[in-house]
Amino acid sequence: MITLGYCQDEQLVHLLLEWALFSGEVRIQDVSHALSLLGSSSESNSEIAFAFLSTEFERIVSKFAKGPMYGICMMLLCRGGSSGSSKCARIDAFFETHDCRNGKKRILQAKEGLVLKSERLQRDRPLVKEWAEKRQ
Repeated sequence: MITLGYCQDEQLVHLLLEWALFSGEVRIQDVSHALSLLGSSSESNSEIAFAFLSTEFERIVSKFAKGPMYGICMMLLCRGGSSGSSKCARIDAFFETHDCRNGKKRILQAKEGLVLKSERLQRDRPLVKEWAEKRQ
């Protein structure tokens, strides 16, 4: 179930999200496994996951808001990507008009991960490029 997050086909990613969150075939405690690599497997999957959260927010709330998986779902659907502060701004803008309920801490964790990843990329990209060029 975890490896499904590596899928690079947009239609299949949407099917994965729909299946994991709403089909009833995935136990609630296992939803995080299906979503765990989705946001971090690629930039496009990260964007698809966040767009899915944006369009399906009310369905997610109605199914998960009363339990501990709500915050985990929010975090997993918000994380990923390399845009750091710009994605954090989009997350903030979204949750200005949508009640994050008991997911606030997890959303903050997702945003922290975005900033740290962006900083690492800025720091390490020139070093990796230099290393690769020396080996060509």
